[in-house]
Amino acid sequence: MVSTARIISGIEGRTRIRISGKKGNCGYFTALREELLKCGGVREVTVNPMIGSVLIIHEGEFASIARYGQEAGLFSITGDEHGGKALPRYVQATLGTYRDVDERLKRLTGGEIDLAGASFLALAGMGIYQIARGRFGAPAWYTAFWYALNIFLKTRRRAGAAE
Repeated sequence: MVSTARIISGIEGRTRIRISGKKGNCGYFTALREELLKCGGVREVTVNPMIGSVLIIHEGEFASIARYGQEAGLFSITGDEHGGKALPRYVQATLGTYRDVDERLKRLTGGEIDLAGASFLALAGMGIYQIARGRFGAPAWYTAFWYALNIFLKTRRRAGAAE
């Protein structure tokens, strides 16, 4: 019998599912991780057998991974992406705005800079500005560098996987 899974959270490239019926079964989750890594588009899988959670970092739509999981007898997704609940309007609006700005930046720069890249540049610039002003004690400059580095690394990982 195929285990039932529910999508707990999902954003582009990152989906977390919960398989409550297998909670605590380390062997199942170890095998699940290995099988999911064989699925096209799956870059990384992190399992937590104690709570029955699986984090999947992927390219493209999660639907193809869900089909793979169903066909391989690993799990079957029930409900929609948010456990049967629609996203709140403000979340839908924010995501829509993010995608619009991201696409405009890509068109404007000929695909050279996306929103993550622009955020990296802005945050790195703010950090440099704080240092130039002699504000070493304020958390703003190193916080800006920390966020800039995280955005940069995530963007580069995505770009490396696409190549």
